[in-house]
Parts: sequence; structure tokens; C-alpha cells
Amino acid sequence: MDKHLLLTISDDQSSAYKLRFIRNFFKDFCSLNLTLLAVTPASAYARDPVLYPEQAELADMASPAAAAVQQHLDYARQWVTSEVCQPSRVRTKILPARGGTVETIVAEATAGLYDAVVVGRRGLGWVSELVEDSVSHKLLWQKIDFPVWVCAGDIEVERRDVLLCVDGSEPSVRIADHVGFMLGAEEGHQVTLFYVTGESDQTTAADEARLEQATTALLDNGFPEDRIRIKFARAAKPAEAILAEAEAGRYAVVAAGRRSDAPTGLKRLLPWGVSSKLLRELSKFCLWISK
Repeated sequence: MDKHLLLTISDDQSSAYKLRFIRNFFKDFCSLNLTLLAVTPASAYARDPVLYPEQAELADMASPAAAAVQQHLDYARQWVTSEVCQPSRVRTKILPARGGTVETIVAEATAGLYDAVVVGRRGLGWVSELVEDSVSHKLLWQKIDFPVWVCAGDIEVERRDVLLCVDGSEPSVRIADHVGFMLGAEEGHQVTLFYVTGESDQTTAADEARLEQATTALLDNGFPEDRIRIKFARAAKPAEAILAEAEAGRYAVVAAGRRSDAPTGLKRLLPWGVSSKLLRELSKFCLWISK
């Protein structure tokens, strides 16, 4: 089955990070269908009737911004098709923000039934990104039913494989299903099921059942059993154990479920939870998250 990804394109380096990650990670890169999406911000004038200019003047003001957006999209499409990909597999799309950039991305992703939405981070510190309400953070606070991939840096070409975090939750099983779907026919990657047992040195029947759920989700999508590994870790702080393993194993992808909804109050400024901590520390791998 063809896979279809929605990639958000902006005017910073994060667009290049996303494209290079996908090109290097997927051996059969050109079998993917890609839609490159740019969201143009709503005009401040359009929101203020007192300052609303004539339509012609508004069009004049918008045209330079629209031209710049189109240029970024054209460059990204040219880069993809230069990789000997069929031009018909790459589409570009410009949408005006309706209700906000993130809300527009969610609406398009839902309507288009994409297999994943790929976003980036601009390389700011995570506190700065939260203050500026970055797309990557805010998108994961929405009620969404599609996986999100977040790339925050230029991932080393040598990095391979997926570290699949298992905790038995429904989002954890969904991300296992997604990994299996995306990689079932893809050669060259192993998936390590990573389970943090807390400070206990023994696994329970419940632990084994959670691992079996994740394994079944992979196998049901055609992922080869001989490329599945299982690894345990003893740690009081799961996120730290995951980050340590991600670096030690030089994984290209860390995949995890996310159970939390939109934070409020102090949690909005300093959100916690495993996926939030992974997002804050994201640098050398691509983070795949399902809610």
C-alpha cells in the first residue's frame, strides 16, 4: 500500500532537515507520496475592520509573501524530484491559516487521510519554542488521530533503526502499528522494543503482555520477526533511559505514544510526561508520536 506523508514547509532550515531525513531513512524513498504544505498567516488587516484596506491593496501586500512561500515550495519539490522520483508523487499546496497555522495543518491532515504529518523545529531552545507556541509543540496538544513526526536537526546518515517505546497504553500500541505499517516492506531497519521496568529487575506477566501487543502490531503489518529485538531498562525516569538508549544505539527514529492532552497553567509552560521530555531533548533523531 502506498504511503502518503504531509510535510510542512517553512522558510527555515527545518524543511531541509525533514526532507533529508526521509531521503536517507527510506531505501525506497521514491515509492512515497509526498504533499508539501505551506500555511500562509492570516493578515492582521483582515482581522481588524477599522484598518481593513481595499481588496486590491491587500492583494498587493500579500503578493510578496505568497511569492516567497511559492519559492520555498518550488525549491523543495525540485529537490525531491531531482532524486529521480516521479513528479506525480510530489504535490505542493498553499493554504491560508484558518483559526491558526496548527489548526489549518490538523484540518488538512484529517481531510487528506495522510499516514503521518512531518514537522520540524527551528533549533531554538525548547523554552523559547514554548513561549512562541511552536508548531511542533502545539500540534501534539491537539486532539488528533494521525501520527506526527518531528525532526529537529540534521540527522546523521549513519543512524539507522527504530527505538519503539512500549508501555502498554493504546497510543503505544498505535505507534507500534504505525511503525509496522511504514516499515513492513522497507529493508535495512531493525525495530527495538524498549521497555522501562522502573526500578524492578524482574518483568511481570503484564509486562510480557504489553511487549506481545507491540510485537503483534508489527507482525500484522508484515514486519519481519527476525528484525525485531527486545530490550529492557531499569530506571526511575523512563525519558532519561530512552534518551540514553537512543544515543547508545544511534537510532534514527524514536517512536512513542502520547497520552496527555493540551496542558494548562504551569503544565503549559513546563509540560511533563515522557513524550514531552523527548520532544524537549530532540536533536539527533526523528521523533514519531501517536496519540
